[in-house]
Amino acid sequence: MSNRKTLVQIALEILKCNQTELAAEMGVSKVQISKWKNGESMSAVMEKKLREITQAGDLDPDFVISCGSVDDAKKWEKLITYQMHNNEAELDYGIGDEAVCAELMRILAAIGVSIPKPFPQEFILQWEYEEMYDHYGEGNDEVDSAIDTFEGRPLIHLIRSIFDNYACIDHFIGMYISNLGLNHPDFQNIEAKQEILYRQLELATAKVHVNKEIAPLFGKFKFITMSDFSNLIGEIKAKAYELGLPLEAELNDLITENPENIKDDTNDRDMWMFKSQRSHPDIYMNELLEGMRAIHAVLPLILKKLGIDQEEINTAVIEAP
Repeated sequence: MSNRKTLVQIALEILKCNQTELAAEMGVSKVQISKWKNGESMSAVMEKKLREITQAGDLDPDFVISCGSVDDAKKWEKLITYQMHNNEAELDYGIGDEAVCAELMRILAAIGVSIPKPFPQEFILQWEYEEMYDHYGEGNDEVDSAIDTFEGRPLIHLIRSIFDNYACIDHFIGMYISNLGLNHPDFQNIEAKQEILYRQLELATAKVHVNKEIAPLFGKFKFITMSDFSNLIGEIKAKAYELGLPLEAELNDLITENPENIKDDTNDRDMWMFKSQRSHPDIYMNELLEGMRAIHAVLPLILKKLGIDQEEINTAVIEAP
């Protein structure tokens, strides 16, 4: 892993030792410690030993550095993990919870959020998150007040908003991008498709409403992210057209629509596609068909209003150049 050298840095800080002392603890030479710090590969056995020494467990080393310490990283992981899964949707992030926490911290840094160190005392609640939310709205003023205050904090609200957005766009991506061209190997391996799946959390972040005071670099991040996704979607649409794959939705909605609209439209389309037997699998062709059906329904009324009968129409068609 590219961040194993960060694990060495954490060990030096936690043990408050120099490289010579860490080498003795690990049973290797000082030169080997220097090589690890410079990015040389590390065996799984040595990585496991370093994780035991630092008590980092499965935490991503870069995540630990972002949080300030192993203890604070564990607290942030607990908080973030609950926000990840405290949603009606059953989400599969495609990677482990520890990796999602690390990715979120990377994104927060990219939009300029300053992670408070040490872990804020006001983020430490009297109850377990699960126990607290299970009893929200049951008439316990103390619990309700604690949750309202907790979620009203700008950083907590931002994290929750990112995962709420993720839930909204995940269904759309799952239906109309992940499932696109499942039986076509030339499309399954397209890099643009894989990158969209990998960068969903970035798109979810780019769609939040956040105060510039808490995220001063958000504007730049949003511009870059939206531009990247616009290009990626363009590649997917071009490849789908080349291979003759029907698009069941306007993929640009992923960029132009707000997350709630994306969620509602996807749910509505789910029901419509389920109920309708007259739909075409390509959204653009379906729009043409719907237009033609509307014309066929209205045209007889117009002709009747104008006093034009079928014989006149047939004559006009025959005589047309």
